[in-house]
Amino acid sequence: MKFKLVRYEKGEINIPLIYFLVFSFSGLIAFALFRCGLLPTFKCQFKEFTGHPCPTCGTTRLVLSIFQFKIRDAFLFNPFMFVSGVIFGLWTLTGFLPLFFKKKLIVQFGKREKKVIVIIIAIMFLLNWAYLWIEGI
Repeated sequence: MKFKLVRYEKGEINIPLIYFLVFSFSGLIAFALFRCGLLPTFKCQFKEFTGHPCPTCGTTRLVLSIFQFKIRDAFLFNPFMFVSGVIFGLWTLTGFLPLFFKKKLIVQFGKREKKVIVIIIAIMFLLNWAYLWIEGI
């Protein structure tokens, strides 16, 4: 895996910054709705049908726990989604690099690294799903 800072070309679309702005704005609206008691919650249709949690079960409670600054509880509701959110959040922060340094971050993976990463993600996904079943989330 290689990390490179390369020149940001004028007119290039800054995708990480767009995601940062959209998710930040959406998060602020959701937080405001939550604080006012107006944030609706939904039942998991997979769990309603099968009686078992889906791979993303607990994500709504994860987000609500984050709004209450209960980070440990948020992690325990769905560790995979929590870690995925942290990684996604860090990636969106790279969108600020072009604004200040006129550079963007490029991460390059070799073929073998890509395969290993996909296998690790698949294993973590399945382990997380097993955790959700065991804990009855």
